[in-house]
Amino acid sequence: MTAIVGITFVFWYIHFKSISSMGKSVISSLRETRDTETIMAYNLDMVSQSGAPLIRVIEGFIKVYGPAVIYIVVALLITTYLVNEFLTKRRYADEMIYVVFFLLSIAFGAALTLGYFIVFEFIRATSFAIIMATIVCGIGFYALLKNTGTPNSKKIFTLVVVIILCSVSILSVFNIYHSPWTLSAGSHMTEMETSGLDWFLTRQDGSTPLYFNDYNWNKYVRHFQELHKITVQQPLVITGSVPHHFGYDQKQHLTQSINDSRDNTYYMATNERLRQNYLAVLEEWRSLKDYYSEEDFTRLNNDSTIMKLYVNSEWEIWRTS
Repeated sequence: MTAIVGITFVFWYIHFKSISSMGKSVISSLRETRDTETIMAYNLDMVSQSGAPLIRVIEGFIKVYGPAVIYIVVALLITTYLVNEFLTKRRYADEMIYVVFFLLSIAFGAALTLGYFIVFEFIRATSFAIIMATIVCGIGFYALLKNTGTPNSKKIFTLVVVIILCSVSILSVFNIYHSPWTLSAGSHMTEMETSGLDWFLTRQDGSTPLYFNDYNWNKYVRHFQELHKITVQQPLVITGSVPHHFGYDQKQHLTQSINDSRDNTYYMATNERLRQNYLAVLEEWRSLKDYYSEEDFTRLNNDSTIMKLYVNSEWEIWRTS
C-alpha cells in the first residue's frame, strides 16, 4: 500500500509543469549543460552596461537588498563578539552551534552567488544565511543587552536595536510588491486587461502559439475557468519572446523578427504594461529593458504581415496574416 501511494504521489507531483521544469534544471545544472553565467557576473555586467553613477547603483542595491544585507552584517558583528567571548572567557558555548550554522550558510550562499546552479536570484541564494542571521541577531541582542551595565547604556543600546529593526521592516515592506522602488514593474491586472484575456480565451485557436511578455498567464487561465465554471483550452504561450522594439530596429516586418514559429502563424498580445514597463527602472538602466515606443506601435499597426483581431484601450491581440 505504501509503495502504491508513493508511486501515485510521484506521478501526480511531476504532472505540474513547474516541477518538471525545475527537475530538468537540476539535472542540466548537475551535468553542466546550461549557460554558466553566475549571479555575481550577471549583476556586475548589468551595472557596467548601464553606465549608472556609483551613487545610483548603491541606492538601488540598498532598496532591493538592504534588509538582507543589514541582517547579515549585524549578524557577522555579533558573531565576532560571541566567538571572542567564547575563546577568551569560555562563554556562550551553547550559542556557538548557531554561529557555526550561520557561517556555513554564508559559505553556501557565497557558493551559489559566485558559482553556478539552478538558483539565479541573490535573495534566494542567500536565504539560509538570512534565516540564520535573524537567529544570531536575536541571541546577540539579548546577550549584549544583558551584559550592558548602566541603565543609560541599556537605553542607548535598545534605541539602536529599534532603529535597526525598523529600518529592516520598512525596507522589507517596500519590497513585498513589484514597484519602481524595487526597479520592477507592477504585476497587477486592470479591467481592460482581463477583458482582453477573456476575449482571447473564448475565441483562440489552441494549436496556434501566443507570444506574450507576461508570466502570470497560467494563473489567470485557472482563475477564469473557476470563475465562469467553464473549461477552455490552455493557450500555447511563449513568454519573454516579443523582441525589443518589435524587431523594427533590425527588420522591416515583425514576422522576420519572430521567426521560430514552425508554420509562421501565431498570435501576439500587447498591452499598456508593455508600453510603460521600462519606466519602472532607473533612467540609466532603461536601455537594458525591452522598450516599445509609440513609433514602434505605429509601425506595428502599419505592418502588412500581422493583423489586429481585438483592441480596447489597454489591450491588443494580433495574428500573422
